[in-house]
Amino acid sequence: MIEQTNIQLFNALQKDIWSEFAQKWHEKWHEKKNESTFQNAVKNLYGFEKDYEWNILHNSFQVIDDSELAKLSFKHLERQKPSINLDFAERNLRLYGLLNAVSQQKLAIDNLLTIHKMANKTRLSKQLSQSKILAFSNKIVAHATSAKTEKVDFKHFFDVDEITMLKSDSRVFSLLRNQNELENLDFMKEIETFDKMVESNLSLIATKLIKKIYKNQGEFYKRLFVIELTRTCGMVEGDHLMGIKR
Repeated sequence: MIEQTNIQLFNALQKDIWSEFAQKWHEKWHEKKNESTFQNAVKNLYGFEKDYEWNILHNSFQVIDDSELAKLSFKHLERQKPSINLDFAERNLRLYGLLNAVSQQKLAIDNLLTIHKMANKTRLSKQLSQSKILAFSNKIVAHATSAKTEKVDFKHFFDVDEITMLKSDSRVFSLLRNQNELENLDFMKEIETFDKMVESNLSLIATKLIKKIYKNQGEFYKRLFVIELTRTCGMVEGDHLMGIKR
C-alpha cells in the first residue's frame, strides 16, 4: 500500500469529521425526529453563512484528492521515465496535467480558507499564488485568459511562452519567452515547496475546526497530532508519539 501524503491525511481527517457528523445527525433525526434541517445543522456546526457552503466543502475535498493523485502520478512518472525522453505531445500532456492539478488545488484551498473564515486568508492565498510553480502555470496554462479576473503584467501579456528542455540529462524545465529569454524551473523541487504551503494551510484549517468542535480532545485531535508530528520531522512508533520539531 502506497503511503499517503500529508495533504491526503489532512483531507481524510476533515472528510472523516464530516462523515461522523452526518452519521450522528442522521441517527438523531430518525430517533428523535429532529426538526432541524441538515443544512442548518451543518451551518451551526461549521459556522457557515450560506446553505451552499457545505457543497463547496465537499467539492474542495474531491478536488484536493484528485489533484493530489495527479501530482503523485507526475512524480512517479518522472522517476520512471523523465519527460525529456517523451515525444512533444506526451511531454506536454504530462506537464499540462500537473500544472492544471496545482492550479485546481490552489483554488480548493482558497475555498476552504474562505468558508472556514480563516484569519489572514488573503495573505495565505497570496503566498500560494506567488509560488514558483503556480506563477509558471499561469504563464503557460492561463495567462491568455487571466486578464479579466486577475492582475496581469500587461508588459508581457502578449509574449509567446513555450516550455522547453535544453539538456538531455536535465529534469529542469525552461520557459522560453519570445525565443530569447529563459526562465528555469525544477518541477520536482517546486512541487515539494508548493506541497508544504498547502499542508500549512490545511493544518491551520484542521486545527481551528478540531478546537471548535472537539475542544482539542478525542480521536480526531490525536490524528491531527500524529499528522503534525510526521510533517514536522516527528516520529510515530506504535501508540507512542515522539516529536522532533525543527
